[in-house]
Amino acid sequence: MKLLRIMSIIPVVLVALYFFACKTLVEVEQITSVNDTRSSSNEIFSYVEEMPEYPGGPVALLSFLSENVVYHDRAIEMGIQGTVALRFVVTAQGTIGDIEILRGVDPLLDQAAVEVVKKITGFRPGRQQGGVAVPVWYQVPIAFRLLNTENTSTSNAIVTNITRNETSSSDVIFTSVEEPPIYPGGEIALLRWIQENVVYPDKATEMGIQGTVTLQFAVTATGGIGDVRILRGVDPLLDQAAINVVKKITGFRPGRQGGQAVSVWYNVQISFRIITSE
Repeated sequence: MKLLRIMSIIPVVLVALYFFACKTLVEVEQITSVNDTRSSSNEIFSYVEEMPEYPGGPVALLSFLSENVVYHDRAIEMGIQGTVALRFVVTAQGTIGDIEILRGVDPLLDQAAVEVVKKITGFRPGRQQGGVAVPVWYQVPIAFRLLNTENTSTSNAIVTNITRNETSSSDVIFTSVEEPPIYPGGEIALLRWIQENVVYPDKATEMGIQGTVTLQFAVTATGGIGDVRILRGVDPLLDQAAINVVKKITGFRPGRQGGQAVSVWYNVQISFRIITSE
């Protein structure tokens, strides 16, 4: 308590943000990376400073999948169609690792989606602090559509992977899209808005609690804020302060995939620092 009497305590909040489709980390002041690539060789990242990149970009990857996916004859005969949402790991070597079905349609279509993803080659791996190549999750929906279900010819089956899941549920949130969400004025404007609106809890200041909260939120297809998750917390007081300010964000232009507005994960670091001066 004596220390507090002779020093003024200034709570400071620094912010860094980055989203899945961006290539660089935008930061204010100096903020340490939340993902320490040395922590575990088995860790698969959901976001990194440099996301994995397919030769030619997302459009080229979409073309590859559309041209190489096989719509099984039996599925066509049975009139089975729908969107398979899956994610896969782009390894540190740029190859395809684990594959997970996030939302399946039918075993035949699910397997067709897995098979075409296994054929992908040539990814430039994602990189984290220091330029270290790391494994990263990548998400893609593959939509199987029949032009005319009365005619079961394979020539009437079209396959595309640029449409969003066409169910009424909003639980498919993209990690990488052709057009990422944009805040009015860009990333710097968002950083500034968060700094101006985040509240450093008095109790946290009194207790000397500081650190960096890493969280993830969904920018919905309407530009609003959806689910908010704490990826790496510090203390319940600071974690809640970070959540509160993110929930206040408005005005995002939503991300787009295949010309359609979709929900996209967005990530932000909020660093709470206490500066003491005599």
